[in-house]
Amino acid sequence: MKNKCGFTLLEVVLSLFILVGAVSIFSSLQFKSVMRVLKGREDIDRIFLIKKDLYELFLNYPKKDKPVVDKLENPEVKITTELLDINKRSKLADFKEQIKIIKSDGEWKSGPSQNHLKMVGFILIPEEVKEKQKKG
Repeated sequence: MKNKCGFTLLEVVLSLFILVGAVSIFSSLQFKSVMRVLKGREDIDRIFLIKKDLYELFLNYPKKDKPVVDKLENPEVKITTELLDINKRSKLADFKEQIKIIKSDGEWKSGPSQNHLKMVGFILIPEEVKEKQKKG
């Protein structure tokens, strides 16, 4: 009488195949989640830079109404910030003398895709600028 203890070669190969398949599925999911986290961090960094540029213009009222273009190299971002007048047909047209629209556009390349972000806010026109506009 033979004593059969152990697995056959077919059983070992089949169990290894199942194990390798499960590990490869979990590792690809882990890789995708790590890549998504890194892309999210990259996007948050770019958003922070665009907000920073918007707030700098907000705090330091520009002398001219020309767009301010900042090109950063590390990380590579192009930020265009400008002051806009309120549209005459807008419900805010009554406040045209007191406020302006401030808009920042940010563009950056992330892998194969080009990302674009717009931020808009309002800025109060300082009193000395209002007086200069009335005089000139």
